[in-house]
Amino acid sequence: MSILRSAVALLGLSVLAGCGAAPAAAGADFPDTSSSPAAVIEALPEGFYDEAGGFAHRVIEGYLAMSDSITAEGGWGHERMRAVVTPAWFPLEEEGFAHFRDARERTVGQSILESSQVQLARKTPEGFLDIGVITCVDTTRVLVVGSDDDDPPPAVMEWLGTGALAEVAPEDGEIIDGYFETSTARPGDRRAVVFWLVGESLDQLRIDHSEQWWGITLCQ
Repeated sequence: MSILRSAVALLGLSVLAGCGAAPAAAGADFPDTSSSPAAVIEALPEGFYDEAGGFAHRVIEGYLAMSDSITAEGGWGHERMRAVVTPAWFPLEEEGFAHFRDARERTVGQSILESSQVQLARKTPEGFLDIGVITCVDTTRVLVVGSDDDDPPPAVMEWLGTGALAEVAPEDGEIIDGYFETSTARPGDRRAVVFWLVGESLDQLRIDHSEQWWGITLCQ
């Protein structure tokens, strides 16, 4: 069956290796901000949301790039993720990358942060910033392949992310169909993800936890 004609259903891949459903316990250097009462949160100056949004967007982009780099290497070198996540969240990241090592899989391609919007920014009684950001993460240009498999043909990577019904040259269509019919490659998807970031200042923000967002977003 032609993948171009059938709009094949994508697997629920998230190469956000640490994407989970609940925050982890706080590490030694970062407080647990998940239960801080709003009544004692210090007010932030006007315009802080816009400034926080810019910093958070760059941190999340760096996180995605780091994740792509590690999964491209089959989950090895995961210690590098310590630079962009809190100590409390790192074990969840480590678990995700271990899956790639155990399954002998890797990724090809790059994740894209399509959009981000700060939904909550507050300062905790301990003096830490606690920022919640809803994002749209696009991994449709990422494939999970076997660690020993050859890279996909250029036509496949060029087609990824354009949609299953996109028009392609007949010769490229044959290459794309043939690749997916004979390989175990799994493409990603687009999904809304909420990231929580903490830090003593905006330039020290790290990702504290993340989870899929089920509310209304622009990620359709």
